[in-house]
Amino acid sequence: MKQRSTSLINDLRLLRSNFKSFGCITQSFIVVVFVLIVILTVSLVTQTPAPNIILEQQEANLSAFSVAWNSSGTRLLSSNEVGQIDVWDSASWQRLSRIQAHNDSIQAISWSPNQKYVASVGFDWNMKIWDAETFTLLNSATIIPEASQLISWNSASDRITNGGLGLDALRQVWSLSPFTNIADFESRQSPVALDPTFTKAAYIDRRSILHIEAISPSPQTKMLSLSEPILHAVWSPTGDKIAGIVNDNRIVVWDASSASPIAEWQGYSDEITAIMWDDQGSRLASVSVDRTIRIWEIASERATLVMNAPPDVYLVTRQDYLKWNSARNILVAVGSSSPSDYPSILTIWDTANGEVFKQYNFEKTIFALDLDPTASYLAVTGTFGLKVLDIQH
Repeated sequence: MKQRSTSLINDLRLLRSNFKSFGCITQSFIVVVFVLIVILTVSLVTQTPAPNIILEQQEANLSAFSVAWNSSGTRLLSSNEVGQIDVWDSASWQRLSRIQAHNDSIQAISWSPNQKYVASVGFDWNMKIWDAETFTLLNSATIIPEASQLISWNSASDRITNGGLGLDALRQVWSLSPFTNIADFESRQSPVALDPTFTKAAYIDRRSILHIEAISPSPQTKMLSLSEPILHAVWSPTGDKIAGIVNDNRIVVWDASSASPIAEWQGYSDEITAIMWDDQGSRLASVSVDRTIRIWEIASERATLVMNAPPDVYLVTRQDYLKWNSARNILVAVGSSSPSDYPSILTIWDTANGEVFKQYNFEKTIFALDLDPTASYLAVTGTFGLKVLDIQH
């Protein structure tokens, strides 16, 4: 009897020991599951959502090169590497027409602000002016080959400019009526900057001197000479100010009439690679090698916002790879996965709080992008063709 009692007690002790071990295992399992749930939840919360694609077109691996919205946002133009222009309706997202416009790839297209004309430049070294409604060819001209990467209109829709994007960039200015070339400029460090009316130009000569020059019919030159080199210059949309990058790490704003400095920012530890104005000409955005975009306020001469690029995204510094709608607090920048890689990543910031709210990796080369007037849709072209993204938030 005593042996049976001892055996029973031992059995109970073993059972209790096994139960404790099972309990420890169960507790450990619960902890592991809880940690996994937390990690998954944080990942889902912090992951930046990709924009919705509402239009996508690619034909037999045909690259799309340029893209442009009209000023009302009702029509979108895209061009491809075989010289065709497509016209898209933004209400139905259907293609309305296709025009064989050039004999080679079309590098840039642009609507006139009054929506009456479309200008295009191609690798056939021709610039063409089209009726925006019928796409009847109105005028054409042979251009300088080095000035075939961009095209834009002045605010009055009566002058056009075409130009290049790299160093030693050329810029030509044309009058619409009569259709004639009225000025040619060459800039050593950056593309020539024109005021909104295309009656004045700012360019940098080979001595790094900034020139402010009136375009015909009233030629007059004002010269601003600095001991430090000016690396980049952009004209404000209001036409009364010019901003420039000085000696890599300073930004200076000059009065366009007197060429006197009115604002300055410094303190960057790394090179500033690009600057652009907001829509009202009261703020500047700057891009730096330190992978930040800073918003500067002219009146207070201080940075009001610092926006960081996402991890492993290196911002591309070409001026046309930045789009900013300050009224809607939307800024878009193109980046790459490494400093030497092709541009393939879109990052979209809310400039009200500096947060990234959308990101998209095309995994192929981006050539051009354009925001519609409401900053609701972003059209992008590249080796993937054409895509239109819904970026509303």
